[in-house]
Amino acid sequence: MRAVAGVNEPDILYRNAVLGEEIRISSYERLACFRYWSEVYVPLTVLERMAKDGEGEGPNSLVPSYF
Repeated sequence: MRAVAGVNEPDILYRNAVLGEEIRISSYERLACFRYWSEVYVPLTVLERMAKDGEGEGPNSLVPSYF
């Protein structure tokens, strides 16, 4: 989920542990993940709007194609 949100953990760990760099994550996308047969990622703003309004607007989710 963190990779979909824009956080590259292997790179962060390598740069921190091997190269000794102090890493700060400056931007990432806040997501909600729903899992069943596949994963569906929905921006948190869309989920909050759906909870408030009782419905969403259009296809605002991301379904990564792993296979």
